[in-house]
Amino acid sequence: MKVVSVLAEMILTGQLAAGAFVREAEFADRLAVSRTPVREAIAQLVARGLLSKEDGRSARVHQPSLTDLLEIYELRGLTETYLAQRAATARNPVTVARLENLEAKLRTSTGDEWFEHHAAFHQTILEGADRPRFTAIAGDLKYQSEPYVRLATKLDESLQSRSADEHSQLLSAMQTGDATAAGRITEAHLRSTVDSVERIFRASRGLLIPLGGSVAHSTPQGGR
Repeated sequence: MKVVSVLAEMILTGQLAAGAFVREAEFADRLAVSRTPVREAIAQLVARGLLSKEDGRSARVHQPSLTDLLEIYELRGLTETYLAQRAATARNPVTVARLENLEAKLRTSTGDEWFEHHAAFHQTILEGADRPRFTAIAGDLKYQSEPYVRLATKLDESLQSRSADEHSQLLSAMQTGDATAAGRITEAHLRSTVDSVERIFRASRGLLIPLGGSVAHSTPQGGR
């Protein structure tokens, strides 16, 4: 078992809500491992932006401000648009074949399975650009916004149907090697998502955003 993957999944699926503490001893017991892999996993997730840690206190599931989220999406727009253009230009047959398979799965899947295929679809495009440093940066930014994308998709039913059309168009751009279309569609795809995320964030102002799909009032939590 890779502890970092388990903790990340718990955050992304809402099992750990924004603001929740992640303590080494507690999760070592919970996952039946020593504290060392939990400590290392926490450090990795802090670096990725899913957890935050201040003044030596226990790590908490990070809840970014709206300003943080908008900046993340501004950066995502720059990096992912560039990478989509690069991937379309490369027109790698292995990349295209994988995208065709994933786009077909996206049209028929729901729930957590849809999110898995969605993440894989966009990651395939990032990797298809063959720019590993850019891809690593873009991947970290996606990671930080993923919980809010999941929540937005669950609460805004039109977002998933709109994204289906965008995925189809993006696949077509990759198949034909149309870099201009790939960049434009990627930018529009990110914009429609961030608009929904922003609406939900503003509606939930002053509350902890529960990434599993319902809104709960923030309550003080103790501990270090």
